[in-house]
Amino acid sequence: MIFLQYFLSNLILVPTALMCLLPVKNQLRGELRKTLLVGELVIVALAAVTAWLKTKYDLGGNALLGMVLLICFLLYIWSVRAPVSKLNAVFSFAVSLLSILSNLSTSMDALLGLSYSDEMDLLYSAAIYTGLGCAFVLPLIRVFAKYGSRVADQPVPSRVWITITVIFSAIFWMNMYLRTVQEAMFENRVGTLWLLAVFCIMLALWSLLLTAGYIIIWDMKTMAEERERSRLLEMQAHQYNSQQNYIKASERTRHDFRHSINMLCGLYEAGDYDALGKYLRQYAAELPVKEITVYTDNTVLNAQLNYFAHVCRLNQIDFQVSVKLPYAVPLSDVELCGMVGNVLENAVNACKRAEEKRIRITILAEGGAQLYIVATNTFDGYVRKKNGVYLSTNRRGEGVGLASIAATAEKYGGVAQFYHEGKEFFSNIAIPLPDQGKEEDR
Repeated sequence: MIFLQYFLSNLILVPTALMCLLPVKNQLRGELRKTLLVGELVIVALAAVTAWLKTKYDLGGNALLGMVLLICFLLYIWSVRAPVSKLNAVFSFAVSLLSILSNLSTSMDALLGLSYSDEMDLLYSAAIYTGLGCAFVLPLIRVFAKYGSRVADQPVPSRVWITITVIFSAIFWMNMYLRTVQEAMFENRVGTLWLLAVFCIMLALWSLLLTAGYIIIWDMKTMAEERERSRLLEMQAHQYNSQQNYIKASERTRHDFRHSINMLCGLYEAGDYDALGKYLRQYAAELPVKEITVYTDNTVLNAQLNYFAHVCRLNQIDFQVSVKLPYAVPLSDVELCGMVGNVLENAVNACKRAEEKRIRITILAEGGAQLYIVATNTFDGYVRKKNGVYLSTNRRGEGVGLASIAATAEKYGGVAQFYHEGKEFFSNIAIPLPDQGKEEDR
């Protein structure tokens, strides 16, 4: 009976695993269904093993649960391609709910008068505990899958995930403390009801914090998109002003062209070839230089590329661009330009510190199947990396620009890879295109 009771108690980890895996479903190393199936089978096996250990050797329940949680967390890290800070945050919010439900079920046991010395009551207690977990989590599966993944897919700075981890870890340890004092409160019905109310309030607080975290991170995403739109508008305004200046200069040149022709004819007829040559050289030097290059018919992307071409000229960076886009890409202009902009912004900042300043970027669709954004830039050779992730050289933590690129690529089922060799940095992005994509030069 003890085996069955402890086995049932540990089965609450099944809905807990759903809470951990569904928000990061787009970052799993394997297929979602396969990962869920394997994960749940592992949890059932661990529940059986720990229940057997509890029955055979009468080991402490908390020690066994801690061991199971540690194993689950290590498997969780291994199965997801994401920073540990993010996984810590997701795992801590799931485990904190586990602790609240544990105390809530214990309060319900006391209210129902269940005795832990009675084997059947122990079985009822385990059923209540696991039932609470399923009743609370299973109806929210779609919420965790849809809204949780929206948050987890965002390029949020590590400090935000660390803050979330601290908050939900505090809830967990608070419940661990209340677990040590709740037995004294169960001596009378008033104390039991009071504790039951406390844990219900904590459950509501947990839900409120989760909702607040979603709203805050979503607002951060919205503000980032607004900043990107503003930056694109500035680039388009820069291109428009450059075009207007070119048009005005061209109009003045055309207006003076008849006078110039008359001057040239006069110098030629007079045989003053030295003056004729001098005038031609001066006239050529004063011809307006076209500052706008047509890289693509996508006006927003074209404005962005012209903006960075202008920045590169100011910083004496050799900048070369090749663009060949399909008729339609799955990304919005903001997302496409956000990726290209982050790549080029990082490249320009890196080139400023390099002796040889060079940027090459290619944006194309190979056979209409994949959208490729491939860039190479020089830098001074200094990099900061942690756990295979490039860190910002301008501030602490992971480079938000690279994280944003990776998040956008993963959103559309693509990949983003970054690496360096010597004093060259490489950015390779590949995103699948819709089958109906019609390829043509843009």
